[in-house]
Amino acid sequence: MGVIVGVLLSAYITHSYYVPVLTYQKFQPYKLSDKEQITMIIVANEGRSVATNLRIIIEATGEVKDYRIDSIEETIPTRDTNTLTLESKRLLQGMKREVCIRILATELDPIRKISVMSDQVVGEEKIVQSAQGDIPAILVLLVIVLILILFVVYDRTQRRSLDLANKRWYDSYSKQIEASRGLRLIQGELNRTKAQLQKANKELRKYTSDFDQIVIERDELKKRLAKSSS
Repeated sequence: MGVIVGVLLSAYITHSYYVPVLTYQKFQPYKLSDKEQITMIIVANEGRSVATNLRIIIEATGEVKDYRIDSIEETIPTRDTNTLTLESKRLLQGMKREVCIRILATELDPIRKISVMSDQVVGEEKIVQSAQGDIPAILVLLVIVLILILFVVYDRTQRRSLDLANKRWYDSYSKQIEASRGLRLIQGELNRTKAQLQKANKELRKYTSDFDQIVIERDELKKRLAKSSS
């Protein structure tokens, strides 16, 4: 009885645990032109056993123009107008098969269908799930705290910049007031000097006129003296 249970348990583990798990992942296509796109497909064996007689069929919405296969295993490709078929003897556990395909298509998704199969299993599409909604609360809290810190630092920086700008403006305004006051003082000194020069010029003209009058009177006196002596 124990032998039978052991055999059944071994068979169960062999057929449920040590089996290949085929997955394929389709990436977002990239537009080369208005009518030509390129996309990549990755087929992986995520199980614990080798997948034998692997067969990959890619059906496109348009004409398959070109393809590239990245694999260490021998792969036999067969290309039809809209279909690319890849066959290989095996896909080891933990290994991947990368296929880059160029398609003439205008649709947003140029791949119509992907089929992956082996002697043991049929492959399933691997959907990369978004991490949105799975973010830990502590991480959200840390992000909020970081945003608040950045906001406080930014606010303080802005206030410091505003204070420095106000100080520079006040210093510049004070210097302008001081310069204007000095200019008015200089202008006052110039006005006083101008008035003094005008006064001195007026006195000089008066002295010149008096000197001319004295010279005239001297000449008249000389003439009279000359007449009386004769």
